[in-house]
Amino acid sequence: MTLILGTVACAQKSNDDDSDSTLAGAQASSQLAPSHTRISTRSAAPLFATYDEAIDWVRNSSGLSCESTDTERSSWIRSAEFCGDGSGMGYAIFELRDREYIHAGVPESVWLAFTQAPSLGQYYDYNIRGRYRMELEGK
Repeated sequence: MTLILGTVACAQKSNDDDSDSTLAGAQASSQLAPSHTRISTRSAAPLFATYDEAIDWVRNSSGLSCESTDTERSSWIRSAEFCGDGSGMGYAIFELRDREYIHAGVPESVWLAFTQAPSLGQYYDYNIRGRYRMELEGK
């Protein structure tokens, strides 16, 4: 099953591990990207009825180049990949425990910082989760 992350901020973790965080209804900071970011790429994505369709399109699009990073050091991020078209923006797909989440309009610089972060889970919580939403058709 594939889900999208909503626009909620995450409560700060009490320690530096990658344990699952609790979502809080806190206001996002003014530095957050718009909650409904629509990616503008040379290989414009169609609207999708489901997140599974969106993920399949991203992974199979000939106009996008995808890369993944090692997530072994995280206790709850199972896999992470970024697909972009060279414009500096792209899609990030994360498998968290047993679900895949897709984010649209993710700057390549955010992806690169994620790959270098000491704690992948904390970086994901504070810099990606709830910030780059993939919109579905009719939603």
